[in-house]
Amino acid sequence: MASGDFKRFVANIPQRDKPLLIAVATAALLLLAWLVIYNAIVIPVHRANMAAEAKRNLHSVQLAVERYAVDTEGSYPTRVTQTLEAGYLDALPTNPYTGQPMRELRLGDPPSQGDFYYLPFGTARAQASATPGSTPPPEVDSYRLVLCLNPDDPLPLDVPKDCTLLSP
Repeated sequence: MASGDFKRFVANIPQRDKPLLIAVATAALLLLAWLVIYNAIVIPVHRANMAAEAKRNLHSVQLAVERYAVDTEGSYPTRVTQTLEAGYLDALPTNPYTGQPMRELRLGDPPSQGDFYYLPFGTARAQASATPGSTPPPEVDSYRLVLCLNPDDPLPLDVPKDCTLLSP
């Protein structure tokens, strides 16, 4: 519609209908402005809040793993479920993206937002109770907790020196 056509269109609107047209146009512009603001500010803030909650929840898992190691003379669990069984955690914290408990993913599992990988690393240490000539079981010397915030990101596998990634 050319500008001349629009001017003729507006000129042909009866005077009594012009306030209604102005009100409808104003409402449409306000709705459009609200949608732009919502998409630009509210949604990113909500996503950031969910990511912060997921990190906070994973921190409680980390604390349970560390308390387990303190009580087992420095050996970390091979799975996070061991901290549940030993009473360091009552339950896995809630995944803010799903509302369900966070899941401990294993290597090869598809990543999902708000879940985590627990990657235990270990070395074979000589143990006094080991049978002569046998290889002692690996002990978990360190670990990595990796939170999945973006399932498309690659899994970081920085293995500490002299350690092997254990697959419990």
